[in-house]
Amino acid sequence: MGRMFDWRESCTGANQDLMKLQQGQLWKKDDDYLRIIHWERLSIEYKLMHGSTNRKGTLHRVSKKEFCRLLKGAELIPNTHAFNEEQVGDAQ
Repeated sequence: MGRMFDWRESCTGANQDLMKLQQGQLWKKDDDYLRIIHWERLSIEYKLMHGSTNRKGTLHRVSKKEFCRLLKGAELIPNTHAFNEEQVGDAQ
């Protein structure tokens, strides 16, 4: 029986593993970084940063299906949620 997944919450990677999309995740694809800024049921708002993870970048809004296509071949950078919380705490 085939594997089922829900586009509203996740997408499949190049190796067909199920990936859970979450707000705040940071993905690296080639020299670009994509950070999920706002996660909704049918769409994703993300920031595209070229070459580094500094705060400069452009905002984009796409469907979840389009975002999953963008992630093909991308690598999830681990522990970005803890890193984001530290940055917020330092800024206050």
